[in-house]
Amino acid sequence: MLGIPKNRVRCHVKRIGGGFGGKESCAEHVSTVAALAATKFNRPTRLILDRETDMIKTGKRTKFHAKYKVGCNKEGKILAHEVKLYADSGFFSRFNEHCMGFHLLFLVCDQGYAFGNVKVTGYICETNTNMGIPMRGALTIPPLVFTQALVNDVAFRLDLPIEQVHEVNMLKIGDKTPLGRELPDVHTMHTCWLRCLESSKYMKKRKIVEDYNRKSKWNKRGLYITPVTRDVGTPNRVWWQGAALVNIYTDGSVWVSHGGIEMGQGLHTKLIQVASKVLQVPQDNIHITETSTDCVPNATFTAGSTGSDIFGMAVKDACEKLIQRLAPYKASSPKGQWKDWVLASYNDCTSLSATGFYRHPKEYNWDLDKPREGNFDKYYVYVAVAVEVEVDCLTGAHKV
Repeated sequence: MLGIPKNRVRCHVKRIGGGFGGKESCAEHVSTVAALAATKFNRPTRLILDRETDMIKTGKRTKFHAKYKVGCNKEGKILAHEVKLYADSGFFSRFNEHCMGFHLLFLVCDQGYAFGNVKVTGYICETNTNMGIPMRGALTIPPLVFTQALVNDVAFRLDLPIEQVHEVNMLKIGDKTPLGRELPDVHTMHTCWLRCLESSKYMKKRKIVEDYNRKSKWNKRGLYITPVTRDVGTPNRVWWQGAALVNIYTDGSVWVSHGGIEMGQGLHTKLIQVASKVLQVPQDNIHITETSTDCVPNATFTAGSTGSDIFGMAVKDACEKLIQRLAPYKASSPKGQWKDWVLASYNDCTSLSATGFYRHPKEYNWDLDKPREGNFDKYYVYVAVAVEVEVDCLTGAHKV
């Protein structure tokens, strides 16, 4: 906006609170206004929005409406389904055009079910509201909710236990997703499923819930169990890169900087643990001050559950370089301590600063226009979860 090169701008952040999505895509409204004022008046500028303005200005999770048809057999096996997906993208519809393709793919692909015949069509709707933006689990949660609604409807219409419908549709070894993918280690999902059934005492609780609902007029309880699978990653290789800078000081203390954003997910703590393990020093020796563009430039967004993977590997790379440099001094004094080796290397004019870098392997590159070719996922996570909720039907008060 100011027409100046990026090397004249230092952007730094220690942490953000509850910033899942909103601060990824809406922070520029605040930063550019503050930068304009600071440049025009040549004075430090601070812009803090009151809560009401912030809530109006900041985009929310994109609202969706789904219509679907389902074909199944008497056992609840889903043979085919068709979905029409409508996204409320607010006044700036182009913002969600890129995301829509991924929503459709997640809807048909990576839900942990062996869906054989699927047709999904997406519609971007332009309205007079604020734009919808990626929020936490942006590409995962909406398709997951749609799929669970679909599975639940099948169970309800056929009067079958929901756990039976899950089980007959879950991917098994040898099954493929609609894109022709055979997910690795899919037996892990079944292990999680059986363990969740047992640990939650699901079958016993279901009877308790049914009895409670018969006796209670206004308070009702709901019980649900579901398997979940999720690919970890983002569908564009350029987003799968990250760097880190690690400095060792002459007193043996270690300073780490990386391109990831701490937003309550414990990223700083995890990267301190990585550095501690590679350098073999106590975690108390290691400090992370903040994320800053003058230490680690060109950082991608922290999203898609990739922050720990990308920047953890970058920190590991930097620490391994430093370990190699310290190796001769450690070998010459095997009974010495960390501080002794650091000081000896400094006195020998050895660099105690190193950068680390990680990039996703080329074989995981993927093109949205050719979804059946390639795969952007290095691994999947498998989950099973059971939830019980009680709702007061008069007031809406609820507890989980």
